[in-house]
Formats: sequence, C-alpha cells, structure tokens
Amino acid sequence: MPTELVTAIIAGGSAIGGGMIVAASNYGINRAQANGSKRAELRRTLSAYLALLNSVDHQLRIEPEPGRFIRFVNQQMARFPQFDYTVGQTRRRLLEPHLDPSRRHGGGGDVYVGWPRSR
Repeated sequence: MPTELVTAIIAGGSAIGGGMIVAASNYGINRAQANGSKRAELRRTLSAYLALLNSVDHQLRIEPEPGRFIRFVNQQMARFPQFDYTVGQTRRRLLEPHLDPSRRHGGGGDVYVGWPRSR
C-alpha cells in the first residue's frame, strides 16, 4: 500500500474516533446539565410545598379548639350538607374575603360577583 493511502486511512479513523469521543462527552455533559436543572426545579417545587405546609400548620395551631356547643352544632350541620355549604360560603365571603375566589378586585375596591349556580 502506498504511504499516502495508509496516511488517509489513519487520518479518517482518527477523525471518526475523535468525533465519537466529542459526541460522547457532549452527551454526558448535556445529561449532567439536564439532571441539574431537574434537581433545581424539584428543589423549588419542594420549597414551595414546604412553605404551604408551614402556612397551613401555623393556621391550624393558632385556631382555638372547639367547645362542646360548637362540636354539637358541627355535628348537626353535617346532617344537612347543602345548608352547611351555604353557611360556609357566606362565612368565607364575610370573614375571609381575601380567600374567596368569587370576589375580584376592581378599580375602587372589591366587586361582588354573585352566588354560585345551584346543582
């Protein structure tokens, strides 16, 4: 074989081998970056979930324990779910307007949207 042909074969094999090494290293780097971004997103999601759980826990801890009369009223209300729902909606709209999804903030203040449709 002429030396030029051998040199061309060696150069071609070297180029193919080098390309495979570069492709493999790029694949490894991209996988590592993708895993890192997934971990960061999971960490943000878990932090938000933990903050939500802490908020709920705080609200539950500052809420007083119901007395005997309140427990009795709650048991009676459980027997009439539609009435309980209506009372609960009214209570939320009066006492917790910032949590009520049926209220929107208008230009000058809150705008009452209305009662939900009956089933």
